[in-house]
Amino acid sequence: MSIRDAIEAVERTSSSRVVLPDSKEYDEIIESYFSELERELKPACFLTPRSSLEVAEIVKAVKPFKSLKGKVAICGAG
Repeated sequence: MSIRDAIEAVERTSSSRVVLPDSKEYDEIIESYFSELERELKPACFLTPRSSLEVAEIVKAVKPFKSLKGKVAICGAG
């Protein structure tokens, strides 16, 4: 199991909410960070749910991958 497998699991539930590197939306998210240090981070992807239901679906999709030792950061918009 890899990070890519986890991303694919999320894409199966809500592919329109997965933002991958080398896309305009990914670059826009990176540019929205407040500090230069944060901009140096290069996550494997961003997940952009629009509802609590989508958040729940994402959590269920990644739960089987909890042993991957990857880090997840959550950024809210309000």
